[in-house]
Amino acid sequence: MKEIKACFTAVLRSDRKAMLKLVIEKKRMQMIYLANITGLTSKKTVKCSQELDDLLNLVQNVSQAQ
Repeated sequence: MKEIKACFTAVLRSDRKAMLKLVIEKKRMQMIYLANITGLTSKKTVKCSQELDDLLNLVQNVSQAQ
C-alpha cells in the first residue's frame, strides 16, 4: 500500500509541476502582450510582471522544500 501511495504522490507532484509550468508560460505570454500594447512601464504590465514573479517564487519555494 505504501508503494502505491508513494507512486500516486509522485504522479500528483508531476501533474502539479506541469500545470504550474503552463500557468507560468501563459502569464509570461500575457505580460509580453501587455508590454507590446500598453508599454513596459504601464500599470497593467507591471502588475502582470509581479504576478509572474509570484508564480516563479512559488516554484522556487517548492523546489527548495523538496
